[in-house]
Amino acid sequence: MKTRSLWTIALASALFTAPVFAETKGQAPEDKVLLTVNGYEVTTDVLLAYRGLRQRPAPRDPEQAYRTLLNELATILMISQDAETRGVDKKPEHAAILDVGRRMALSEAAVQDVLMGFEVSDEALQEAYDEKYKDMPKEYKARHILVKEEDKAKELIAKLDGGADFAELATEHSADPGSAARGGDLGWFTPERMVKPFSEAVMAQEPGVYSKEPIKSQFGYHIVLVEETRAQEPPKLEDVRGELIAALQQDAVSDYVAGLSTKADIQLMEQPAPAGEQAGEGQAGEAAKN
Repeated sequence: MKTRSLWTIALASALFTAPVFAETKGQAPEDKVLLTVNGYEVTTDVLLAYRGLRQRPAPRDPEQAYRTLLNELATILMISQDAETRGVDKKPEHAAILDVGRRMALSEAAVQDVLMGFEVSDEALQEAYDEKYKDMPKEYKARHILVKEEDKAKELIAKLDGGADFAELATEHSADPGSAARGGDLGWFTPERMVKPFSEAVMAQEPGVYSKEPIKSQFGYHIVLVEETRAQEPPKLEDVRGELIAALQQDAVSDYVAGLSTKADIQLMEQPAPAGEQAGEGQAGEAAKN
């Protein structure tokens, strides 16, 4: 994927809402009335729009999620209708929050409009897949013996040099109860799952070779026998199709925002923080002193 400024990525991420944009052309559900609140019709389109703006995750159960969204929308509509009746939207003290809210919603709509015209070709999907999974980490199958003292580890290495069986020594002497019962067998793993000194030793060893010096970690001293290595299998493209499409959509949004930022006249004014923030900082400072 492309490299961009942190500001561009952060803004694009804030604008990008996967559940809404997962609806592709030709797959949109039929727009029908789901609920009315004092005559205001909540249609499928309204529900999908709210789902996109909603910042909290929906419940896992689809039926519960549907009911939760409708209940929340009904509450929002009742409150907003009351606000209009009382003229809250006309009061100057609320102008800023209403303007910001409108612009946030409009920015979401603008991004949705961009993505409505964005189609992912099979070629682009394959390219994204190949790029993401081109360097799959190597997996290792190994055994180890863990002891608390370095001298004990050296003693066991000497026994291995004399022909002792690694699995038998692990079962008898290893302080790692999980693997000791299996003759020190750790199964298949990638290096990042292990502590750094251990993983570095594993990656440096050839299969069939045990470590000739004890490997120190925060757990004690290890003797490691690497048995096999293999390239980790990437997932099937179909299994990660949704993830890849979402990443490509994110790239499209980032490109859109980056293009706007190169043309926009943005000026940061050096001004003191609002009085409320200054007061909060002062109180925090006094609390720290006390």
